[in-house]
Amino acid sequence: MAEEAFHAALHALQPGLRAEGLGQALEVVRGSGFALCDDLVHGFGGGYLPPILGTEGFWTAAHAALELQPGMALVVQPNVITADEQFGVQTGELVVLGHGGPEFVHQYPRGLRLVG
Repeated sequence: MAEEAFHAALHALQPGLRAEGLGQALEVVRGSGFALCDDLVHGFGGGYLPPILGTEGFWTAAHAALELQPGMALVVQPNVITADEQFGVQTGELVVLGHGGPEFVHQYPRGLRLVG
């Protein structure tokens, strides 16, 4: 589910999109019976910057209305947990929004890793 949420958010990231359009990725998680812990998407640059899409939606109406522009750096980081909050997994990546969509900042292979 974490990878599905990640890809749903990534797929939505396009120049000109109002950030509220990222809420569809949040619905992917909710519709599956899982929940989120932490933010799904936030801007990056020395702290949390808009748009900030948290577990309950956007922090402010202004965040939801923000129009995504090329050159914006965004962290997509679904931390999907079970409804009882006993289990979870976080995946994510920092991307820069290009004219054709998100561009990965580094070349590390995507995928879940077991860390023990």
